[in-house]
Amino acid sequence: MRPRPAGALSAVLLWLAWWVAMFAFYLALVDTRQHPELILGAIVAAAGASAAVAIRSARPLRASLALELLRALPAAIWSLVSQSALVLGFLVRRLVGRRQRGRFRTAPFRGGGDEPRDVGRRALTEGLGSLGPNTIVVGIDRERDLIVVHQLARRDDQLDPLGLG
Repeated sequence: MRPRPAGALSAVLLWLAWWVAMFAFYLALVDTRQHPELILGAIVAAAGASAAVAIRSARPLRASLALELLRALPAAIWSLVSQSALVLGFLVRRLVGRRQRGRFRTAPFRGGGDEPRDVGRRALTEGLGSLGPNTIVVGIDRERDLIVVHQLARRDDQLDPLGLG
């Protein structure tokens, strides 16, 4: 079966969009205009774009976000400020000699199934839940209905950073 021309064109445009995004990211990281670096960046971006398109075609994204889930967005943005203060306090205590360590922690989290809304809720929790510098969402264990986070400064009220579980 031959692919439709419109499908082939959209695949090429998708690959090109990924390449441009990855090349721009590479340029932002290396901050140079030397030709060898630009050639290397183009090659790395091509490899990354190819991988992104291959992964996307192998497993299509099936996620949707309900509008009520976006109520967590202000809390995620606020976590940038509040958790930055926590991390700063952690750093100060560490510099004055108090022995402190970050911890991996778990909390109940309704993982859900493979429905698009459940996939979207988990993706939003992992992405926005890791926005603040103190709490990083490592993953969601759907079998045991747990969220796994890493925290520098322990905060019991923030194991489910967005409260979506």
